[in-house]
This record gives sequence, structure tokens and C-alpha cells, in this order.
Amino acid sequence: MIHPFVDGNGRVGHLLIQQLLRRLLALTSPVPVSVVWAEDTDGYVQGLRDYQGGDVDAWLELFSLSVVRAVGSMSEISNRITRLISEFQDRIETRGESVTVRLIDALPEHPIVDSQAVAAWYGVTPQSAHAALVRLEEAGVLSERAFARRRKGRPRRVFAAVELIDLLA
Repeated sequence: MIHPFVDGNGRVGHLLIQQLLRRLLALTSPVPVSVVWAEDTDGYVQGLRDYQGGDVDAWLELFSLSVVRAVGSMSEISNRITRLISEFQDRIETRGESVTVRLIDALPEHPIVDSQAVAAWYGVTPQSAHAALVRLEEAGVLSERAFARRRKGRPRRVFAAVELIDLLA
């Protein structure tokens, strides 16, 4: 059992578990078992106590069921993201491979973007990238936000897919 902190938090252990599962199962994202455990902290703590008391089977059962629930949750979130991206595409009239279309498809991986990043990803001018971002803002897909800089000058302007971020929160 990995539990390096005296204050009782197991975040490092949870992170290691998620990353091991991701790697062993060849997944593109970690399995959110911590979310499942957070929903039933009493059950999770009892599982740890069972393990410490030598009842490995009880821990394995809890762990396995937690992974199954977490994967089910991932599947549901994936479906909700797919539906939301489809709704985003319906909100705006676009041409086949325009920057706007490609950017909508990229939002699950990059829900916060700026014109410089979009220009670099798609090989367009910053002005064209900004125009695509404004079109998506006007369609209610993105929301412009100021992002404070550490240096003097105007804050950097970023665009966020707030509905997508809220879906994941």
C-alpha cells in the first residue's frame, strides 16, 4: 500500500493507480477510480482496512467494482462529449475542412484555446485563427476570457468551451 503522507491523503497512490491502469490497459486517459471512491469514502476506507487486516479478496472485489464503475462513467462522459460536439457543429454553418470545423473537433483535447495556438495547429494566420474563434464565440460554442499575464501589458485573450468544461467538472 502506498500512502506517503502522515495527514492521511492518498492522492499520490490514487494517481499511481490511475496511471498504472491507463498504461496496463493501453488507454488514452486514466481510469477515474478516485471519483468512484470519493462517492463512497466509507466503503473505500473500509476496503483499505480490510486489506490491512489481511482480507485481500475484499479489497480486490472493491477495487474491481470501482474500476468497472469508473469505466462506465468514462463511457457516459465520452457519449456526452460526443453529443455536445455534435451540438456545437449544428450551431454553426461551416464548410468541410475549415479551421472552425477542425477546431470544434479538437475542443475535447483543447477546451481552452487562443489564436496563436490555433494558427500554429492549422497553419493559418493569427487573424484567420482569431476569426474562427470569434465565429465560435458568436455561435455560443466558446466564451472569450482574459488570462492574466505575469508581465506588463494587456492580458492574453483566450477562448473557453465552458459547456464542455462544465460537463467534465
